[in-house]
Amino acid sequence: MSDINEMEIPSRADEIRQVTPKDPMHEIEDKSTYHAKIKKSDSGTVPGAIPLNSRSSSNSSVTSTGQSSRRVTKKTSKKKKKNACYFDTCSSAASKFIGDCNFCKGHFCSKHRLMENHACNGLTSCKEQLHQRNADKLEAEQTKAPKIQI
Repeated sequence: MSDINEMEIPSRADEIRQVTPKDPMHEIEDKSTYHAKIKKSDSGTVPGAIPLNSRSSSNSSVTSTGQSSRRVTKKTSKKKKKNACYFDTCSSAASKFIGDCNFCKGHFCSKHRLMENHACNGLTSCKEQLHQRNADKLEAEQTKAPKIQI
């Protein structure tokens, strides 16, 4: 092995390939640009080449061989969609038990779980039912016998 100081630096710019780490973990230790000397063989492959993306976080990678380049895409599995809030502008996750509305059958987050907060269609009928139930309860609690007078 030769020492780093004795390494030959290529003169042509197309013989140098710059590989910069895109992973934040690599950037913490050293933010410098890595250079690798590329020697082309007769078959067009590059022996001892440093891979461009050793730890790729993206869905696709680019592979260069000689003069031509091609794009290789990896198949990614689709993530399950979160149980999102039914409110128009909200992107929060819906609450499992307290977020169900019995009148509009929607699933809402903790902010929009109340009928007043998500502008429920059944709000007026719900209020009418509550008023009627309270009136019946008050009527049942009233005394039927006249008051004792002295």
